[in-house]
Amino acid sequence: MAARIVELQEQIERLTQDLSRSQQVNEITNRNNELETQISELQKEMRHTMEQSNKLENQIQELEAERNEQEAKISSLESRHLNDERKISMYKDMKDKLEEAVIIEFLELGYPLNVKIFEKIFFS
Repeated sequence: MAARIVELQEQIERLTQDLSRSQQVNEITNRNNELETQISELQKEMRHTMEQSNKLENQIQELEAERNEQEAKISSLESRHLNDERKISMYKDMKDKLEEAVIIEFLELGYPLNVKIFEKIFFS
């Protein structure tokens, strides 16, 4: 009988150890499932973040292209403006020379200098 009790106690000990291991396995399995869920959520979040990043990169490229176009337009307009200013200056010089030539011609022909006539000719 004592041998039977010892045998039963050993069997109870083994079953207790098996139960303890089974509980540990369940705990580890549950923790593993939690971690897999977290990993899945993080992967979703990372994909979303990557999509947003790609969209932002595309927007940046579009904005840079637009900025380059605007800079080219500005450069072209500045060039045209400078060219127009040179033309205006050239035409003013030509006008001044023509006015001077007309005055000299009038004087050489013996016409009297009349300010009102010159104003009428040059400013009308």
